[in-house]
Amino acid sequence: MPRFAPVTAAAMALALFLLAGCTVQGPKKAQPAQAGTALSRDAAAQAVRRAAPAVVQVAALMPAGTVTAAGHGIAVRLVGSGFVVDPRGAILTSARLVAGARRVDVRTAPTGTHLRVQRIDLDAADDVAVLHVRPSRPLQALPLARRPAAAGSWVLVLGRQSAAFGVVSAGARDMLAPGGGVRPLLQTDAPIHAGNVGGPLIDLSGQVIGMATLQVAGGRRIAFAVPARALAQAVARSSRRTPRTGRSRKPLATSIWRYIPPVFKWSVRA
Repeated sequence: MPRFAPVTAAAMALALFLLAGCTVQGPKKAQPAQAGTALSRDAAAQAVRRAAPAVVQVAALMPAGTVTAAGHGIAVRLVGSGFVVDPRGAILTSARLVAGARRVDVRTAPTGTHLRVQRIDLDAADDVAVLHVRPSRPLQALPLARRPAAAGSWVLVLGRQSAAFGVVSAGARDMLAPGGGVRPLLQTDAPIHAGNVGGPLIDLSGQVIGMATLQVAGGRRIAFAVPARALAQAVARSSRRTPRTGRSRKPLATSIWRYIPPVFKWSVRA
């Protein structure tokens, strides 16, 4: 019996060594996943820093008498987001946010500079509005993605002072759009709320793959965005319009003033 004791002890030592080796190897297998998550978060933070200067706040003052959910007829101020797609002054936002507004105010993200809206082109069917402003200097713009977003892609929904992280749950597919009718929409689990409606849905490279449009009421992180292709088509249609054919026009008094002879203008000013 004593002769077999060393063998048993050696076997036990070997078993303990092997068990210890398995325990040490376990955390090493989890490291790549943790590193990948950290890398994605870092890339998301960098994408937000690069894109934030192109995101704007859009405030729409509705006419007096607008009926609220409580049944009161008062002037309502709606606040959402938008983003610059042309440095010369083209901004995209939600059509539902600005349609029928008495006045639309746009403020830039970095400095809060006010930009006067010269013209608004609405595409209510796709819930897209193109706001034309006249900046004193070129604005920072975001590029529209040329390829459709794939399901599973990491994305961010940006508002003027917020960012939400998520993934594309489903690529562009026909859904009932906010403006009525069936339109292709992207599904995402990135939360969309009143403050970031009209804001960009970007990938980690900073390209716009969609525009935040709505969150399903009572849905568990089910939100939808207008895909980049529909946004590009709205911008193209708007660029072909002239100020005279745009949806927003100058006041009648301003138009008449252009045709009054100078001598009468001087007498009025005097």
